[in-house]
Amino acid sequence: MYVPTRGEVAYMAPETLRLILMDWLHESPSELIPSAAQISQVKAILEARPDAAELAGLIEECRQYVTD
Repeated sequence: MYVPTRGEVAYMAPETLRLILMDWLHESPSELIPSAAQISQVKAILEARPDAAELAGLIEECRQYVTD
């Protein structure tokens, strides 16, 4: 299980990042399950990216993770 750094979230190619984040959100072993605070930070970084429109689905996935 790979957990991306803030820098990677900010600059990684969208498709690569999408695969990594979806794995982290939904397939993490118990010791690596992301907290709502971590995913809120990821969401904020994604929203600040110049390609945020391309990442809208991933941003929504983060929003749902935090609110559910």
